[in-house]
Amino acid sequence: MILKIPKYLNILAPVLVDDLIRIGSDNDGGYVVSKSVIKKSDFLLSFGLCDDWTFEADFLKIHPIASIHAYDYTVSKRTFYRRLRKSAKKFLFCGFLTFRDLKKNWQIYKSYLNLFQGNVVHFLERVHVRREHSNDADVQLIMSRVHSNAIFLKMDIEGNEQAVLCDNKSVEFLKTIDYFVLELHYYA
Repeated sequence: MILKIPKYLNILAPVLVDDLIRIGSDNDGGYVVSKSVIKKSDFLLSFGLCDDWTFEADFLKIHPIASIHAYDYTVSKRTFYRRLRKSAKKFLFCGFLTFRDLKKNWQIYKSYLNLFQGNVVHFLERVHVRREHSNDADVQLIMSRVHSNAIFLKMDIEGNEQAVLCDNKSVEFLKTIDYFVLELHYYA
């Protein structure tokens, strides 16, 4: 199947650079980017977290005063607390869980609390073309929260990327993005 790409996406031509680094995890959630691009960007929009925010944490290590707005409605502080509590019960009372698994859940919960504070905000909202539900965020709402002219976008929203990027309302949104990494999903 051949996808027709809208003309306004022609700006996606690659540029050669000599300062590429990998930030984020070694698996899904990590990307190869230019270090100078991160230093130039004072705002990271992150669409999609799950339980891996190593990209966002690494971005902040390179640019400590950057602001980050992360969007993911599938996880929250409560999600990770419940996961930790459940694993502690399984470890203490049932013996179904190893100490290593319990420690991993504690580290996830702790790292979430450590990262998402101050200028790093997690919005429990779904990035979507329209605001159909109370937890939906469209590009107009997202951009109303951004106070920057140097924006980096990371997008991994499990199949909704094309709908968001190819929507007519996204044309102006894309013009405000200076740099981005994108993981596209296609489900037939």
